[in-house]
Amino acid sequence: MIVFFYNKGWIMQKKIPMSDPQRGPSGVGLSRRFVLRRLLGLFCVSMAVVALSGQRVGAQVGQQGLEGVDRVLAMPNGAYSGRLSHAPAPEGRAYRLPADSSLAVRQDARLRIYLFRAWKRERDLRFEFRDLRQQPVATLLYLDGGRQIWLRDFRRNELHRKDGALRFEPLLATAFSFEDLRPERYEARYDGAAPRRLPDNRIELRAQAFPDSDYGNLIFISRTDPDWQPGRVDFHDREGILFKTLLYGYGGRIAVAGAGIAAAGYPTLLEMMDLRHEAVSRLEWAEADTTRPINAGLFDPDTL
Repeated sequence: MIVFFYNKGWIMQKKIPMSDPQRGPSGVGLSRRFVLRRLLGLFCVSMAVVALSGQRVGAQVGQQGLEGVDRVLAMPNGAYSGRLSHAPAPEGRAYRLPADSSLAVRQDARLRIYLFRAWKRERDLRFEFRDLRQQPVATLLYLDGGRQIWLRDFRRNELHRKDGALRFEPLLATAFSFEDLRPERYEARYDGAAPRRLPDNRIELRAQAFPDSDYGNLIFISRTDPDWQPGRVDFHDREGILFKTLLYGYGGRIAVAGAGIAAAGYPTLLEMMDLRHEAVSRLEWAEADTTRPINAGLFDPDTL
């Protein structure tokens, strides 16, 4: 049993290696009460942080902080697997899916679960998403740190390049946009504003607004030097209103090739809360293999 700590609450999530024949999302309990309680708690915490005066620190610290955030979020080159799930506020009941993912499970229209494989090579990243019946759903390709984003939609048999405002569309109708999962270098987006040191000794770092979208400034709540580990990112619109928050979960033990079950240094769980639509999406890593070389052909758009 793996426990992730997020600000004011505990989340308990069972991790089953993807190689286990009994794998599958056996305990997905994204109930209406869970979603609304998390959103309300998040809003209260965020407003409390905004209300804190904090101590201004030098702009150089802000630059160093975003460099540190990049280092923490960067995964090693390798092959990965995991699960993406999304739940709008359901109507008062928790969802339970069979542990045996080989069963033909009919997904509830309000709860979407995808299994994925991913490959990372330097600044390129590829995701392949499948449904619980192991049918291909989409392939997502990030090239050159996300300067190019390609999507192969198997259900519509379409290939798209996501440019401009299209980068901020929802990925598979979840709270994540295509832009949110790119291997971004946040250091390059530092807006020059002096960060604030918060009373709990964390620091508030700002990244500049994104063009072609309603994404305003991103505000990172992070630990300070030397680890700069981000705990949360708040997404504000162009009017400065909070509309999404991304929480990072650390300390998760995943199946690592050659090392058995081990702790990862990067976040193993990303939880995006969409305050506008009262929905929560989770991206969870289950396996990692950083020992074998990754074929460069995986990152050729022609392979899509």
